[in-house]
Amino acid sequence: MIDPINRVGIFNSIPELYFDLFNEMGFGVKTPEGYLYDQDYGTMLTFDNNYIKVPLSEQEIYAGRNEVVFDPAHNYKMINMLFGLYLDKCKNSDDGDILGGLVAFYSEDDPERKQRVVVKTINRGEISSRWYWNIYLAFFDCVFKINEYNVDLSNFDVKPEFDPKTGKRIN
Repeated sequence: MIDPINRVGIFNSIPELYFDLFNEMGFGVKTPEGYLYDQDYGTMLTFDNNYIKVPLSEQEIYAGRNEVVFDPAHNYKMINMLFGLYLDKCKNSDDGDILGGLVAFYSEDDPERKQRVVVKTINRGEISSRWYWNIYLAFFDCVFKINEYNVDLSNFDVKPEFDPKTGKRIN
């Protein structure tokens, strides 16, 4: 839940996090279908020509024909695309402070390979997310930081396992 007075976000569940995140991005969820849409332009959002279906509760949902489930933990391309749309909206707004571009990277001196997202702005310099094992949380954190909210999503962050031979992430 976002506290607009103290500019702090505390979330107890993923659907609650999604709701506030989408609100900050200017996106909404059209019910009863559960499709993600852009509130500023009134258009349904698609990914790979499929409507993006958002879980409205803790219950698992399934994609039907021409649908894809919003699952940022397992779909980096989707969260990257949505974050790009959000940055474009920020650049084109009346007080467009965002220069654009984003950098997602590992900390070279962190053996746990946490990641963060950095956005360059005109008036506020660089806005950086906290360090997370799961990059989608860094994207979410950065959205809230752009909107000047202080959030800590580490309660949703799960330490990944890596294959000792290849060094690639397992989960």
